[in-house]
Amino acid sequence: CGADMDALLRAHPYTLLMVGHIHNYSHSGKQLLEGVGGAPLTGAANYGYATVEQLAAGGFRVRQYDASTKQVVSTFTVP
Repeated sequence: CGADMDALLRAHPYTLLMVGHIHNYSHSGKQLLEGVGGAPLTGAANYGYATVEQLAAGGFRVRQYDASTKQVVSTFTVP
């Protein structure tokens, strides 16, 4: 599956790739892995959510929030 996805992404330009399911959060370049949500909340894991804002000049601003404090814990911009 990984090689198929790599070939697909090389063949079709994209601005921001957003994926989930894996239960953690990370970002790199034009890729966002958002998987820290879920219900019910259990244990000491970090839970959160992201907002994605389309910018007037193009690109996106992503903000990652902590679910319990509602505070921004990470921000990045994709041109």
